[in-house]
Amino acid sequence: MRVVLKADIVREKAAQRNLSLEEVAHASRMHPTHLYKVLSGRYSRQMTPAKRRALLEALGASFDDIFELIQDGAPATVAS
Repeated sequence: MRVVLKADIVREKAAQRNLSLEEVAHASRMHPTHLYKVLSGRYSRQMTPAKRRALLEALGASFDDIFELIQDGAPATVAS
């Protein structure tokens, strides 16, 4: 099973909190380029549990709000 980020929801949550994606990245202890690549689907490696938790805290979101569980064997895409 894999964890996939719901990129559109992350953007919506950031906007609701009046945060830029750069501010979200810093609050999540990520480099902004890393977050941009993850959101665009160009970064194939999974986020670590610590990075996922930091992103949840930065956005004030629950796991189910911004992540989706994908069964093994399903295509690796960024959920929208």
